[in-house]
This record gives sequence, structure tokens and C-alpha cells, in this order.
Amino acid sequence: MRYELIIYWSKGDECFIAQVVEWSGIMAHGDTREEAARQIQLALEGALEVAAERGIKPPVAPTCHVGALAKMEARRRRINFPVELPTFFSAYSPLTTNQ
Repeated sequence: MRYELIIYWSKGDECFIAQVVEWSGIMAHGDTREEAARQIQLALEGALEVAAERGIKPPVAPTCHVGALAKMEARRRRINFPVELPTFFSAYSPLTTNQ
């Protein structure tokens, strides 16, 4: 199953924060984007394991993901469309689990 995540710099915490979009309560942090990505992978795997143990169905990942947004942005740039996508879209990364 694939999940979307956001990784952003937290000025107040002075670290990168990673969050699973579909499960807003699952967050992790790291000194680098890569470390935050590794930590959120572990947090998501743990959450999926606990959900399975308790019989809780995990949230479903969206069918439209960042790839579509990236294609829209590339097309917008080719035709010089005047509206910018919000910058947080560029921070999305696909996250794959073994589930």
C-alpha cells in the first residue's frame, strides 16, 4: 500500500518533520529529510502493525497522488500558466509499505 507524506522544516523545532497525510497523527522527525523519511517509515510500519493486532482497518491511500500533481505542474510550466501551485505540493513523497 502506498501512502503520501509531507516532509517540512520546522523552524521552532529546528528539525525536519514528516507526516503521513492519511494519518495525521503519525509524525516523525529528523535532522535531515532522509532521516525524517526513515523515521516516518518506522512509525507507519508500527501503526499498521498495531492496527492489524487490534482489528482496525488502516486509512486507504488516495488513488490520485503526487505524480498527477507533478504532471500538472510540468504542463503549467510548459504553457506558462500564471498560477503557481502551493509550494507544499513539492514536498510530498510517496511512501510504500509492505502491506
